[in-house]
Amino acid sequence: MLMKRNVMAGPGRSVLEDVPVPDIRPDELLVKIKYCGVCRSEHDAWKEAQAGRLFGHEPVGTVARVGAEVSGFQAGDRVSGLSYPAMAEYVVFKANRTVKIPDELSDEDAMAEPLACLVSAISKLPLKQYMQTVAVVGCGFMGLGAVSLLKLKSAGPIIAVDVRAQARENALKLGADEAWHPDELPPHYLATWDRGCEGGFPVVTEWAESNQALDLAGRMTAIGGTLGIGSYHSGGPRQVDMQLWNYKALTAISLHERDMDRMVECYRQAYGLLASGRWPFTGLAHKIYRLDQFDLAQEEIITKPGGFIKGIIDCTSWA
Repeated sequence: MLMKRNVMAGPGRSVLEDVPVPDIRPDELLVKIKYCGVCRSEHDAWKEAQAGRLFGHEPVGTVARVGAEVSGFQAGDRVSGLSYPAMAEYVVFKANRTVKIPDELSDEDAMAEPLACLVSAISKLPLKQYMQTVAVVGCGFMGLGAVSLLKLKSAGPIIAVDVRAQARENALKLGADEAWHPDELPPHYLATWDRGCEGGFPVVTEWAESNQALDLAGRMTAIGGTLGIGSYHSGGPRQVDMQLWNYKALTAISLHERDMDRMVECYRQAYGLLASGRWPFTGLAHKIYRLDQFDLAQEEIITKPGGFIKGIIDCTSWA
C-alpha cells in the first residue's frame, strides 16, 4: 500500500512522492495524519534543504494500527505527540511518546509538541511573586502562547513586543497589558550602556527566532534579571552584546525542552489546561494548506498575510 509524503526536491522546493506505508514495531503505533503544524524553526532549513530532506514534527491524527506490545490505545483514537518526519499520510509514533487528545479539543488546537514546549518553557521562568512584570519579545504562535500562559500564572504587567501590528493586537487579546513595536519602546524599557544599564525588566522571554529579537530581549533585561530564550533553533549563530549581558549579571536560560519524558508530561499538562478552559489558547486564526503547499506555507510564515496565527498542513488533501 502506498501513501503520499512531502519531500524536498532542493532548496525551498518540495514535491509529493508515493512511498510505502511504514511498518511498525511491537511498541509503536501507525497513525493516519490529519494535520501537521508549520513551525518557524524549520524555515531556514527549508530554504537550504537538499533533495530528500523531510520535515514536520507537530502531527495530529488517528490511530490506524496498534503494535502487539502496546496497551492503552486502539484504532480510531485521536492522538498527538512528537514524531518526525510527519508531513505524510501515515507516520509511526512511539506509543510511550503519544497522548490521546481530549474530546474537548479540536484537531486544529491539539498539536501537542508546541503546546508542551510552551508549558515547559513558562514553568522555567522565575516568577517570584504574583504580578511579576514580564516582557515577551516576538508574538507569533509561540509568543502568544507564552503571553496567555503567563497571564494564567498571574504574571503582569505583561509587555509584548513585535514588529507586526496584527501580532501586537493578538497579544493584547490574549492577556498582554501593553504591546509595542521595537522601534517605539519607551527608553526606560531598555537597560543599555547609554542609560547606565538602568531600567529594563526582571524577566524577559524571546520567541521571534531572529538575531534582532534576541539582541533586543537582552537589552530589555534588567540588571540581575533573567532572559528566557525560547526560539534559538535555527538561523545560525546570534551576535549579541555579551559584555552588556555580563555587566548586568543577567541569567540566560534555554527554554527549549529536549527531555522526552518531560515532554510527555507537558503534553498531558497542556491538554488538561486547554480542555478545562483554564488556558484560553484555542480557536485561534489558523490557515490550512494542502500537503503539496508546504512551500507556500513556509513562504508565508514570516509575514502571515491576512493575519493568521498558525499555519497547518492538511495531510489528507493535495492537488
